Amino acid sequence: MDNLIHASFARLDFTHCNAAGAYLYDEATEDLIGAVESVSESGADSQATLIIPALLGTQTVAVPVRYLRLKLTEDGGIYAVSKLSDNELRYMAEKSVA
Repeated sequence: MDNLIHASFARLDFTHCNAAGAYLYDEATEDLIGAVESVSESGADSQATLIIPALLGTQTVAVPVRYLRLKLTEDGGIYAVSKLSDNELRYMAEKSVA
């Protein structure tokens, strides 16, 4: 996380960049919690499929992209930040399994 561009943490639009393969971090703790597997773009209803190994033993969770924020690294890479708490992610994981 040291090589982030601190000057410009503007939110990126998922429709303008491919977030698949981005690492996923918790916004509050900055802990690495998984990765973005894919993004299905459909305007305001765009969904991201997240791989979060520690979450309920499930491998993937579908969440609306509005709950994520993308940031750029200095080398031009992308990482995703989850704005959801662990409990909110667990709830969405349970919904996607049910």
